[in-house]
Amino acid sequence: MVRVLVVEDDKNTRLFLSVVLEELRYEVVEAPNAMEALVILHFGEKFDLLISDLLMPVIDGMHFVTLVRQHNEHIPILVISAHLQTMTPHYGLPDNIATLPKPFSRSEFIEAVQKVLATPQE
Repeated sequence: MVRVLVVEDDKNTRLFLSVVLEELRYEVVEAPNAMEALVILHFGEKFDLLISDLLMPVIDGMHFVTLVRQHNEHIPILVISAHLQTMTPHYGLPDNIATLPKPFSRSEFIEAVQKVLATPQE
């Protein structure tokens, strides 16, 4: 079974993402912020995919995925945000990070997830 960690501070968006992933028969673990996600990862939980928002309180998504990449360079990551166009040129994302701009449809989300899971990680 595919295990996915969803890191999203907006409760409604997190619920939408989780419901869609569960419909695909993926096991979903939710974290409302990057700090909680880091704790989950620190205790050794293994995931096939990490989905993270970009703008979050305490630790933003850019810093979060950089931290994740330092300790787990092979986990596929999908960053979702309404601010991809304005933030990523200034800060950049680590290599091998897929992105999906908000707003997106259910089918666009599924397509992005399946594409990330199908892409070999180096």
